[in-house]
Amino acid sequence: VLFQFPVARIISRVRLTTALIAGCLFYAAGFALAGWAGSFLAIAACVLVVSTGELFVAPSTLSLSANLAPAEGRGRYIGVYGFFEMLGRCLGPLIGGIMLEKFSARPWIHWALIVMIGLAAAACYGALRRRVPPEVDWNGLTPTRSR
Repeated sequence: VLFQFPVARIISRVRLTTALIAGCLFYAAGFALAGWAGSFLAIAACVLVVSTGELFVAPSTLSLSANLAPAEGRGRYIGVYGFFEMLGRCLGPLIGGIMLEKFSARPWIHWALIVMIGLAAAACYGALRRRVPPEVDWNGLTPTRSR
């Protein structure tokens, strides 16, 4: 909650895909550090990094979904986005539990896979950035200068 306003200010100055790339990189960094965290303070720092990534990703994905949708299909686009977000929240613990069970002898594999997913998502948002017109890639505010 403490960082919501500063991050919102940053997001308002950059393209949404830039915010999404940054958020995914925060996710990757936070989960990479979690693999080596050995104390409560280290885990708390990892949670802070991952939460910062969430502050970049959560509002930006919803805004970009709405911006990409035609006016008559905006509700449908946001509904599909919400469905897949909830599907991830439902399947995440199951998949994570299976991964922890399968890789219990080598936990670094578990963390490495999560980091690779974060990096792959950042790369996908980078590719999307090249395909989406800049006027669609803003958070609803009119850009005042090129970025």
